[in-house]
Amino acid sequence: MPSGLARSADVHLRADATSFRSGSGSFEWRGISAFRLAEMVAGGRDRDVILFLDWARSQQLTVVRVFVMARHLFQLQPAEGVKALARVLELARDRGLHVEAVALGDTVAIKIDFEGHVKAVGAVAAKYTNATLEIANEPGHATQDRKLHDPSFVRRLASLVPEQV
Repeated sequence: MPSGLARSADVHLRADATSFRSGSGSFEWRGISAFRLAEMVAGGRDRDVILFLDWARSQQLTVVRVFVMARHLFQLQPAEGVKALARVLELARDRGLHVEAVALGDTVAIKIDFEGHVKAVGAVAAKYTNATLEIANEPGHATQDRKLHDPSFVRRLASLVPEQV
C-alpha cells in the first residue's frame, strides 16, 4: 500500500480553505469515478469491486466516487444503494481509500423522498471515517428533479448530514 494511504482513511476529511485535511495532515485528493461500485456490491459482485479497489490503490489514487442510486447509466434503486454503501466503504477502507458517495442521481426518473434518502446515506457515511458525501450529481442537469436546481434546497439537504461527514 502506498505510504500514508491507510492512515488517511482513519479520520474524516475536513475542508481547510482550498485544501483537504485528514488526521495526519494534508490530504491529496487523487480521485476516480467508479460510479457502479455500489451497484456491483448490490448485485453480489464484491470480487469485481475488490479487484477495482486494489487497482485504484496500486495507482496511488485516494478517492473513488460512487453513485448510491441511478437509472440511466445503470439500474440502482436508492434503498439498494444505501444498503450496499456500507460494504463499499468497508472494502475501500481496507485499502486505505476514501469514498465520495453521491446521494442523488437521476431524480427525474426515480421519485424519492429527498430528505429521507440524504439522511439515510449520511447515517451510513457517518459510521465510516473514509466517507465523504456529495448531495447530488450535477444538480442542475436535466436528469435531476427541478428542486435540485435550487442551491438553497441543496444546502438544506446538506444540513441533514451528520457534521463529521
